[in-house]
Amino acid sequence: MEPVEGAGEEAEPVTLAIVELDDGPWVYSKIDGTFPEHADGPVRVELQAAAGTDRFPVFGVCAA
Repeated sequence: MEPVEGAGEEAEPVTLAIVELDDGPWVYSKIDGTFPEHADGPVRVELQAAAGTDRFPVFGVCAA
């Protein structure tokens, strides 16, 4: 059995979300950044440049 690359390292937490776009569609995405602990309403995010390695579009938190 071959050793798995990166085995034994702690995995970085990832936030997956369903994002509603301003145009109406909803997409599964990955969110970079931290969320406020208590948000009274929706949290706004913005699309970030693709790194080419993510399976989902990546958004960053821009307002709560």
